[in-house]
Amino acid sequence: MSNKSLFKDSLKIGLEQASIEANNLKEIQSVFEDLSAALEEDIPGVKMSVERVRKHEETDIFSGIANLTRRAQPQYMDVVAVSSVANGKYTTIAEWRYSRLGFPCTIERKDSKTVCQDKEGLENALSSLLQDPAIVKILLSHSTKTE
Repeated sequence: MSNKSLFKDSLKIGLEQASIEANNLKEIQSVFEDLSAALEEDIPGVKMSVERVRKHEETDIFSGIANLTRRAQPQYMDVVAVSSVANGKYTTIAEWRYSRLGFPCTIERKDSKTVCQDKEGLENALSSLLQDPAIVKILLSHSTKTE
């Protein structure tokens, strides 16, 4: 096999993987859009989404130069967050990780970790979160509904 043929085959695989990733990310986005639409019907002004947030690091006064270097480069993580549409304030309810292709993705809380292999798995995991009274309290705290 010539180098040109090797490169063409590799590019073909890369293009296929990029297409899979794009489709998976669209599916993930559609799940969160559907979830937010469902929430809006019962708890106005609330949405659930994946957000990129800055990590909170503990300050260690004994770590010296290494710590100063690390602080100079902010660290970020993705989280599943409940937010108020009106003011943009959010509450983190879980950490979010996804693979290079979108799926599998992981929703991790202090007491549980769920790996979602596909859209249906993600829908089931988010549905489970909605059954948790602690999550419902967070949702209600972000509502614009006044009663």
